[in-house]
Amino acid sequence: MGLTSLNEWMAFLSGIFPPSGACLVGAPRDGALSKYIELPLDRLVVIEADEELCGELALDWKGSAKVSVHCGVMSDSNATQKFYLASNPAESSLLEIAPLGKIWRNLALAEVGQRFGTTLDDFLSNFEARWNWVMVDCLPALKVLRGSSTTLRDADVIVARGVIAPGVLQGCEASCGELDDYLTPKNFLRIATLPERNGLVASLVYVRDWRSQYAESTTEQTAQLAALTQSRDEQSQLAAERAN
Repeated sequence: MGLTSLNEWMAFLSGIFPPSGACLVGAPRDGALSKYIELPLDRLVVIEADEELCGELALDWKGSAKVSVHCGVMSDSNATQKFYLASNPAESSLLEIAPLGKIWRNLALAEVGQRFGTTLDDFLSNFEARWNWVMVDCLPALKVLRGSSTTLRDADVIVARGVIAPGVLQGCEASCGELDDYLTPKNFLRIATLPERNGLVASLVYVRDWRSQYAESTTEQTAQLAALTQSRDEQSQLAAERAN
């Protein structure tokens, strides 16, 4: 299909699964939030754990009719949890820093703090919208999605950050395999693997696989999913070659 970037995939999928409401956990630090704003959506809720970055983005988008920025830590339960601050603020998360050294060699622990984690389901219950696009641009994405079971019932598109290097961070709720194992039984199909710069981490794109829910799909839907699956396989092969 020739789609090689997340921007291209999101633009393409918005034509198949129009985003009525989208939530983004983990805000980009490079000013790239605009790529989400360009989607034809009614509402975008951005949730960022870094209080300083959150404040900057909130000022940038103050007064926006469709974008709201909020500070918070999304998790699989509502409880106070350890939050690990990294030497690179972009990698601060609920994950211990030491295992991340397998991906970023120079990454170091700056501080361990306590943050109150909230499930995405509970957080989004404060807004009136149908959240059919769920995007988790942070690690460990699976921990966030485990707290989103109600939200995922309405989801058509999921974009999750995951580790694609074989055996790296396995069991930390951060790997591609763990995300596949969790989302496939919920009728989601991974259609794209888009590696980041270092090649060990990628944006993983999933769509609702209506074929597994309804035996009689329209010819157009079947053709679209077949094309997406073929593209997914090609992307996975390229990602595997880069990781090796």
